[in-house]
Amino acid sequence: MVLVGYFGQRRVLLQCGQHVDAMRAREQRVRPHRLLQRRLFGGLQPALVPGRALTILKRLNVSASGSISPDAIDGEMGQGRPVSVNVYWAGGGGHNLALRGRYTLWDPNTQSYPNWVSASDPWYGDSEVLYNTFLTSYQGSGSWGWTCTTKP
Repeated sequence: MVLVGYFGQRRVLLQCGQHVDAMRAREQRVRPHRLLQRRLFGGLQPALVPGRALTILKRLNVSASGSISPDAIDGEMGQGRPVSVNVYWAGGGGHNLALRGRYTLWDPNTQSYPNWVSASDPWYGDSEVLYNTFLTSYQGSGSWGWTCTTKP
């Protein structure tokens, strides 16, 4: 849901809805994400349906399994289109976050310019991660499993 904020006013509505749902959940002793799923999707569905929220907001461009290249990230960012990424944990489950950009930085140890990604994560906050690390071991055990590109 990080990308929702990028597109403006709908962010306020969804965040308010999430807050209200969280309050109801505490009262009803129901997990907040279950109420949000009912509210957005009309029923209980898997928490990580790639591109589902972007489809509802009419912002989904392409939804595909796997990662995209550093150059493709640059292309999306250059057009003002953030990238939504689903990461799947080695122990099961998954997580969604947004990429804010890609850059290179000189590494004197390897004498090269490795690719880095700038990630915006609702759980872990903003971070800068080596692209190759992000592919297979984000936060220690997450693998980049699905990509959603967006449209204006």
